Amino acid sequence: MKAHCAKNRGHPIEATHRVNRGSGWPDRTIIMMAIRTALGYWVTPARLAATVIGATLLTSCSGGLRQGWRAYERQDYDVAALAWEQVAARGDLRAQFLLGTMHFEGKGMPVDRASAARCFRSSAERGYAPAQNNLGLMYFQGDGVAQDRGEAAKWFQLASDQGFVKAQNNLAVMQLLGVATPRAAGETRTLLAAAAAGGDPSAQFLKGSIDGDAESQHERFDWTERAAKQGMASAQTRLAWMYLRGDGVARDDAKAAQWFRRAAEQGSVTAQANLGLMYLRGQGVPQDDAEALRWSRRAAEQGSTIAQVRVAMWPEEGSVASAPVDQE
Repeated sequence: MKAHCAKNRGHPIEATHRVNRGSGWPDRTIIMMAIRTALGYWVTPARLAATVIGATLLTSCSGGLRQGWRAYERQDYDVAALAWEQVAARGDLRAQFLLGTMHFEGKGMPVDRASAARCFRSSAERGYAPAQNNLGLMYFQGDGVAQDRGEAAKWFQLASDQGFVKAQNNLAVMQLLGVATPRAAGETRTLLAAAAAGGDPSAQFLKGSIDGDAESQHERFDWTERAAKQGMASAQTRLAWMYLRGDGVARDDAKAAQWFRRAAEQGSVTAQANLGLMYLRGQGVPQDDAEALRWSRRAAEQGSTIAQVRVAMWPEEGSVASAPVDQE
């Protein structure tokens, strides 16, 4: 016989989106959530095309470089790799970077991280910011090169000094983690502000997590919303909580459910578990046992203990009144 509990009308259980009260900075949990995106975000040809550097490259490139871009866009990676390889052999730093991404991703050639690092280094040493950023990531993660946080910080710094927003964010995150030393007082905040203003979602997420006098509730909401609209699942989950609590915005359970759904569809286990509970309670969405169980199962399959308990205690008759209560 399965034990059942009475229906609970309270809010879903909040994830570990907590801030370090009084410090003015997010705690290590927030930083580590951001770093999974910040330091796992490789600049690829597709992503480069969305940047100022990429737009300049696309409008100014010609010959083999442009031929490679066109082939890449139609997913003809063999042709793209061959075209960029020929241009890279002539010393074009942009082609060297692009060829490095092909080695890294295994497009048009086998995955070869060591070769990717060599290509990025050839381009980075001549000052190409996207290559400097990617080489910094490889040193940070020890991927294709021996792990060296000092080298990672050096390459992020060089790219950051050129205004490359992803590198600005990566360097700020390293400083927040204490594995890189700011060159001057306030540099971390300056880097983070520049990266956030430049559109980097990880920096915007961190800005939205700051709990200090410098940021009002509305400003925190605004930065979090910007990151969420760029598709960052952690920011979408946090934004859902801001709508649930009325933190910097009028409370709106329906919008909270919408943002939980966006994050859940990207695989966020926290969002899946909470969306399931909102369907169970009819909070912000029409009450729906089938949807509640579907999302709870998806979260349970990813290891959510609270969702696993909910699914295990789910009544065979599907009665909402006898469904389990999340208490944590």
